[in-house]
Amino acid sequence: KQWYQRRVRVPIVCDVEYDQLVSESRCPPLVVVSVFSSRHPEATPYDPMIEEIYYGMNYSRSQPCAQCVQDKYRLLRYDISTNVLLRNRHNAIPGMFFIYYQGSL
Repeated sequence: KQWYQRRVRVPIVCDVEYDQLVSESRCPPLVVVSVFSSRHPEATPYDPMIEEIYYGMNYSRSQPCAQCVQDKYRLLRYDISTNVLLRNRHNAIPGMFFIYYQGSL
């Protein structure tokens, strides 16, 4: 039987869960949200770097979201082409980062 490591992807948040995830995140207190567009992936050339950072953080974890309480920060992705909350609230465009500390931008 061949062993392999499954690739863990950065969670993508939508408008419905965005405020709750950002405001109620106390462990870890720092939340980094990367804004991207699924329609225009060339607008965010750093996406592979974000995926590698997240993969390195969660390499040997069986439940990355549940086991992130000891991490210094939490990485999330937000698809601007299917969600409008950040576009309306902060005039967000692909390539932007939003960094929250204990629920505050």
